[in-house]
Amino acid sequence: MKPKFPWRPLLLVMAIAAPTTHFFLPGTPADAPHRPNSPASHPRAAAHAPRLGDLAAMAAEDHRNAAWQNRLRSIFRQSLKTDPRGAAALLEPFSGQPSEVMAGLELAASWAEIDPQSAFAWLGSLPASSIRQSWYENAGTALGRIDPLGAVDRANQLAAGWDRREYLKAVVIGWQERDFTAALTWADHLPPGDERNEVLIPLLTTWSQRQPEAAMNYVEHSIPHGRFQEDAIFNVAAAWLKTDPQAMAAWAGTTASGELQHKLGLMVRDHKEGTGLPFSR
Repeated sequence: MKPKFPWRPLLLVMAIAAPTTHFFLPGTPADAPHRPNSPASHPRAAAHAPRLGDLAAMAAEDHRNAAWQNRLRSIFRQSLKTDPRGAAALLEPFSGQPSEVMAGLELAASWAEIDPQSAFAWLGSLPASSIRQSWYENAGTALGRIDPLGAVDRANQLAAGWDRREYLKAVVIGWQERDFTAALTWADHLPPGDERNEVLIPLLTTWSQRQPEAAMNYVEHSIPHGRFQEDAIFNVAAAWLKTDPQAMAAWAGTTASGELQHKLGLMVRDHKEGTGLPFSR
């Protein structure tokens, strides 16, 4: 029986697989009629016109390689420094192209790092959709790296529910890169429930790779009994097996009990046999 991991993958770029949605954003291409606040009307229009041309060419290119993404990120960051009000127009060449979602992810992250207030105002003006939510999360991760408490405060703009939980989880992904202990302390003080569980997922994933025994101790004593705790135990145990299978097996044999001990024993057996299956459920 194949293992079943209920946790949602942490990579926000999974949003690329979502159906393309066309947004009609403020601003116009450089060769369009003059409009206020468009890149063409900005005093530094000469710097923007060729950039829009470059972006139009990039829209048709393969966006799945790091070099393409780095080039796009550089263009967005430079353009945001010179004309933040016209930044949204930089997405227009990507409209209807497979690279539209990735372009939005890069723009949201770059904009949040340079001017969070206007970045989130722009995101809030877009029609609600799964793609906008992925852009919102990417902005949260970027802001979490430089101003995590400010990023958390922006969660108040979202109604309680899945979107808010996913946004806070994205913030924590960036925050833990800056200060893992501070991010964990903040998450630990959240009231028990779905929101706390969601933001703990990236923290436990990182912790289990660095200090699996400490992560397991936290899961045992700081997460209420239930399905989420059981899932967390199995995921931490799977990471622990990769670094110190003997210690993990010893813990499973002395600490766990009942059905949980049996399932962990199957993990150890499968690891020894090299099946590649961390556990059977």
